[in-house]
Amino acid sequence: MNGWIDRVFINGQYVSGGMKKRDLASTKAEYEKSARQVLEASGADHVVYCYIEYDGDNNITLARFYSGVKFTEDEFYKATGELTGDYYVGAVHKMKRGGTDDENDDGSVCSSAGGRAGQGPRPSPGVQ
Repeated sequence: MNGWIDRVFINGQYVSGGMKKRDLASTKAEYEKSARQVLEASGADHVVYCYIEYDGDNNITLARFYSGVKFTEDEFYKATGELTGDYYVGAVHKMKRGGTDDENDDGSVCSSAGGRAGQGPRPSPGVQ
């Protein structure tokens, strides 16, 4: 396994030369922090800040970072429900105190990871 991720995109723009795997955790943390700010300012239900794909040997084959893609509840579950393969979706979510109506919104935020198709949650990617 080499120390590089060759296919890296930031806000849709290809990053020439890729990214060192050791920089993945700090880059992910930077975009998560920004996503939290977008979530709090926008009132969105979910904000996605990264998408990472893996091959069958658990090597990262693609990393995409976003400055906060906002989703409603329905949009988020539709978009993530259509993913296939081994992947990680980094997102922050507005917490609800019960039910799904806005009057139950307590304003707090949580983070979550995506998963591997058919294999349950994938741990947060870090240095590999």
